[in-house]
Amino acid sequence: MKNLELPLDSKRLLLRDFTMDDADTIQKIAEFPGFHFVLLDGKDPETGKKFITKCTNAAAETDPESGLRLHYRLAVTVRDTKELAGYIGLFNIDYKRGDGEIGFFIAPSLQGNGYASEAADNLIKAAWDQIGLSNVYATAREDNVISQRIIEKLGMKKESVVPNQYKDDVSTRLLFRRTLGNGPIL
Repeated sequence: MKNLELPLDSKRLLLRDFTMDDADTIQKIAEFPGFHFVLLDGKDPETGKKFITKCTNAAAETDPESGLRLHYRLAVTVRDTKELAGYIGLFNIDYKRGDGEIGFFIAPSLQGNGYASEAADNLIKAAWDQIGLSNVYATAREDNVISQRIIEKLGMKKESVVPNQYKDDVSTRLLFRRTLGNGPIL
């Protein structure tokens, strides 16, 4: 087991830690009409900076036994343009159980390009190859059919309905899980 070697490269994307330079773009994404992500409040003019601070603080949290990172909250950038496209996360890593949770969002203006699938596929492969995780899971709001399709495309199977863990989000969430190492992802 070891920490991920960042940045992670894929065909069109680069996954890297966030910097405070990303705050303005995150703010614009959060303010987009109809956009919803539990860690972003589009009504708060400081949400971009708060989000980056939360990601940076999470990167510093380590497993007490191994000293390895527990959370990867990464910027998804378009390789050719260096444009910040969104967020991909591998978090709540449990090294003893060998699992972690995946989450993501892509800027509304860049959705439909396959960036979420490509970023998640890259991160899942790294979780298997570099960290040695054997399972990944994700939750999606019951009304977020697009995220559910992406999660299923990654080979995850719907497992159950779970209680919502976010105090400001009253939606029902679905839990998906995948055992790694059993066939290609994408």
